[in-house]
Amino acid sequence: MRTDPEKLEVSKKVCKDYSLGGVTLQSCCLKHGVRYRTFQLWKKESFELSDEGKKKRPVFAQISSVYSRAKKDATKAFRTGLKDLARNSLERLVAGFEYEEVHKTYKGRKLESTKRVKRQTAPNVTAVIFAITNMDPANFKHIADLRNKGSIDMDQVNKIRLKDGTEITV
Repeated sequence: MRTDPEKLEVSKKVCKDYSLGGVTLQSCCLKHGVRYRTFQLWKKESFELSDEGKKKRPVFAQISSVYSRAKKDATKAFRTGLKDLARNSLERLVAGFEYEEVHKTYKGRKLESTKRVKRQTAPNVTAVIFAITNMDPANFKHIADLRNKGSIDMDQVNKIRLKDGTEITV
């Protein structure tokens, strides 16, 4: 059975690893030799102790405090990583990208041939519109005005007006 200072030390190590992001709390507990359920109990104890109990055993309040900070840091790290991933993905969609397909042909269980094909993906128009409208909203607005501003003259529907003012009937 661990003493209170040992519990606090292990909890700090677990929380430090967890705060870096990219790992689960369970994996951090496993790495530092404490069961996840045990760590949860240590953390929970601070909420269940009375004020008098917290004065006698402040280690549980400290564990809870360390965990709260680690959770905030882990959430921040996750969001930062997600933003970076979204930016990189949007960049690939806007610019287009190249990838390689591998086709393998088998005869029975034996590999007969391998064919590598390079493919090019064109830029995604929707991603381009999204990027432009968010980067420069003053100049690029993605707004369609579909309101009818009056009546439609059916005689004018089949006519095309050129820049010089002449009309052509289609």
